[in-house]
Amino acid sequence: MFITPLMQWLDAHGGGYLAWAWNALPACVPGRQSGSHPWPLISSYSTGDPVGGYAQTFRDHVAGMLAN
Repeated sequence: MFITPLMQWLDAHGGGYLAWAWNALPACVPGRQSGSHPWPLISSYSTGDPVGGYAQTFRDHVAGMLAN
């Protein structure tokens, strides 16, 4: 996943990053109507379960940083 080396590089160089969206809406597809939210990273607000590889990788990286 491309974001792993990117986040590691940014961490090492004092850079910052964030997930584009952390919302519990339908599958990750481009929105076609006004006001749509096309890039969810979690499937549920109550569990925070990631949707797909990008979301899981980002979550695991941030969780690992918090554990240190």
